[in-house]
Amino acid sequence: MNGYANSVLAANTLVGATSLTVAEGAGIVAGGMLNLYDGASTERVTVADNYVFGSTTVPLATPLLYAHTAGVSVSNLPAAIKEATILMATAY
Repeated sequence: MNGYANSVLAANTLVGATSLTVAEGAGIVAGGMLNLYDGASTERVTVADNYVFGSTTVPLATPLLYAHTAGVSVSNLPAAIKEATILMATAY
């Protein structure tokens, strides 16, 4: 896989959920890490080994610690690169 996963939650999740539904599954791989960027509820999760490449339903290796709403950013893009991209786009 070339690049980073970068999507949003397509549905709300609950505390203890063992899977996520994302808008786009590109870049997500079994055993990989994802960040859910949600302010004080930001968390890092591991994709379960039984994930089917390209699927928008993402099983997790461990349950979520927080509830999240649809539209929350789900990415494995490093935070510094994400911020630099936003700042550059804003400058243009």
